[in-house]
Amino acid sequence: MAHSVGKVLKPHGYKGDLTVYIDEDIIDDYETLELLFIDHDGADIPFKITEIAPKGKNQFKVTLLGVVDEAAALKLVRRTVSVHDKHAATPEQDPILGCTVIDEVHGVLGIVTDLITIQGNNLLQVDSDTRSVLIPDNENVVFEVNEEKKEVRVKCPDGLLDLNM
Repeated sequence: MAHSVGKVLKPHGYKGDLTVYIDEDIIDDYETLELLFIDHDGADIPFKITEIAPKGKNQFKVTLLGVVDEAAALKLVRRTVSVHDKHAATPEQDPILGCTVIDEVHGVLGIVTDLITIQGNNLLQVDSDTRSVLIPDNENVVFEVNEEKKEVRVKCPDGLLDLNM
């Protein structure tokens, strides 16, 4: 699968070369890239890279097989650029993901499957076989995280679990 990493900014010269923005925080090693996928009406079209060289922060001069002149390069400007997932860096997973959530009154609530931030409010999405619950991730509710045991102990405010059913 392809992972979006940037955009084609502009042609570089008149021989079909491109200036491409690639977020270097997402790419493990640009020198190992063999293909770039460029969006064309919702489809990622693969282009073989014949040359890639850094031009500045997050900008690269890229030569693609088959893009041989300025007219062909202009057709690719402002299009989204993706790479195969194997070239995309995998962000560190938060250790709280996958932990069992245990409420001191209600017992086991489920497993943390996602961390959600809405206007500075952190929420734990906790899923069980029967429901999904959003629990505030703050010191008033979460009172213990044990990464070794993969457990999160919480004290949900009265009525919170009724709202999330």
